[in-house]
Amino acid sequence: MRRRGAVAALIAAALLALAAASLSIGAAPLPIAEVWDGLWRGDGVAGLIVRGLRLPRRLLALLGGAGRGLS
Repeated sequence: MRRRGAVAALIAAALLALAAASLSIGAAPLPIAEVWDGLWRGDGVAGLIVRGLRLPRRLLALLGGAGRGLS
């Protein structure tokens, strides 16, 4: 039982890491530092790209995948 929980935690951590890394990939590639600034400060072009375009798409993709997994 303990092993199953550790595997689930590892998979969840990998999913979150990949989702965070995917925020830097796109038509306008952004370094991780700019993605971080765009997420927390939200100003400038990086904030517009990350908060306005990429983050909502990633969240919908994660929720859609979770919904399909539960069905």
